[in-house]
Amino acid sequence: MKLLIKQELFKLFHQKSTYAVLVLQLVLMLTTAEISNYNPHLITVKAVWLDNFNGSLWGFLVLIYLSSTIFTQEFNYGTIKLLISKQFSRTTIYLSKLVTLLVFAGLLALISLSFSLLLFSWLGNSAIPTADWNVFWLSNVAKFFTTGLISSLVLTVALGFKSTGLGTTVGIIVCFVSPLLANAMFGLVHSHPLLRYNPINVMNLNGQVINPALQQVTLLSIPEYLGLILVYGGCLLVVGNYAFKRRTT
Repeated sequence: MKLLIKQELFKLFHQKSTYAVLVLQLVLMLTTAEISNYNPHLITVKAVWLDNFNGSLWGFLVLIYLSSTIFTQEFNYGTIKLLISKQFSRTTIYLSKLVTLLVFAGLLALISLSFSLLLFSWLGNSAIPTADWNVFWLSNVAKFFTTGLISSLVLTVALGFKSTGLGTTVGIIVCFVSPLLANAMFGLVHSHPLLRYNPINVMNLNGQVINPALQQVTLLSIPEYLGLILVYGGCLLVVGNYAFKRRTT
């Protein structure tokens, strides 16, 4: 599988679009920092810093797109036949692509985190309390986990329905609609505590990191969130592997 991973990383990092995406991430973050610096009445530097100057949002959108295309392009271009002809099992091919996604997700997160710290230092703001630093680090971990869960869903949908567009659309809808649905479910969660384990409620992880009082309505602790994300994500990836094995075109 090491050979397949090297090949996937080689393909990814020899595309001009990959570097364009990374540059755009930095430009977006710099633009957000400038807007907050010159318009503090609209949004504070601290607020956008806790959100990585929108770097995390850009990384999420990139991963959603990549998750929906990394498999479907192999079928669209017919290159899947070449991979299979080299006696690689479909599960091995599937896992190598997952590792590639994980590596790129880690790179996007690292750039977002590092550049956020650099921008915050450059803007010369006052010292940040230890509690806010804890929120910053935990929020980055939370975003990484929730992005991974949504990416797993996108990947599985794209493989199951043979549609890149559908996978991307589902991912974006889940990201922006699930918080609204979660808010609407708070009453049900209190009436039926078992509903706190539903996947929509799990999407409140980052919100609860920022506002711990949210636990009173979600009824989930941070470790429970992380455990549920791993379970749901694992189940989705198993289904995705099954769809990949069954797909012929």
